[in-house]
Amino acid sequence: MTATKHIAAPRTNPPAADLEALRTALPLTDPDRHDLEDPRAEAAFAALAAAHPERVTPAGRPAAVKRSRATTPTGRTIQADAVMTSQLRTRLTEITGRDIAEVRITKYHTDSTSFWTVMCLGPRRREVPLPKGGPQETSSMLRTAFPDARWSLPQDYDTTAGTLTEHRSRMPAPLAPTPRQTNHDKAAAAARTSPGTWFPLQTYSSVRSVIAAAHRVRTGYEAPAYTPTDDAHFEARREPLDHGAWRLWIRYVNMPAAGESS
Repeated sequence: MTATKHIAAPRTNPPAADLEALRTALPLTDPDRHDLEDPRAEAAFAALAAAHPERVTPAGRPAAVKRSRATTPTGRTIQADAVMTSQLRTRLTEITGRDIAEVRITKYHTDSTSFWTVMCLGPRRREVPLPKGGPQETSSMLRTAFPDARWSLPQDYDTTAGTLTEHRSRMPAPLAPTPRQTNHDKAAAAARTSPGTWFPLQTYSSVRSVIAAAHRVRTGYEAPAYTPTDDAHFEARREPLDHGAWRLWIRYVNMPAAGESS
């Protein structure tokens, strides 16, 4: 068994101008485009939506599924109305056979796909086991009920309050790594020694930063150590960690790139 190789330390976040240039270059349908939006702008729009819901609710949406949004210190919260809250709680009881107080959903990425992990908690905050197919049905139901949520981030659903809140907390200062500049030449060279093997590159404090870094690894933009060639290229994927942090993984592949993916 090959031991995990740590080849770099965390670095500082890229300039906001670089993130905005990358965001506007992505297609409108790319979920990374939304994740790269400035959190301050997101907070401003959320406050505007909460103050003037009649102006931001799309025409034709049934009153029973209207939602309001607000940004809290822990992350953005979306509020379902009483009817939707009751319907979701009833369905969760049918799926699990028990009363559910909270549902936690986290999106994970693998080499070839992504999926959601689901944890249901009872009134005493003890985990309630889900039956076969339960995780898929639960995540699908909540993602359908809250289409405006940023599902690239972990979400906590309170069945009593009817609120879906982003599970985002700042890393305590004593635990936060000291930012240091990554030596990308050494990182790329280490990855080339073992083609196809994923290496942990570094940790970032926000999803915007890790998306921008992954783009540089895949394209070589402002990172010549990763410049693709006719017969080889670098791939990158991100992994969610605690406290809203993200780890970036890279690998070297001896074949032409088929196209950039998240």
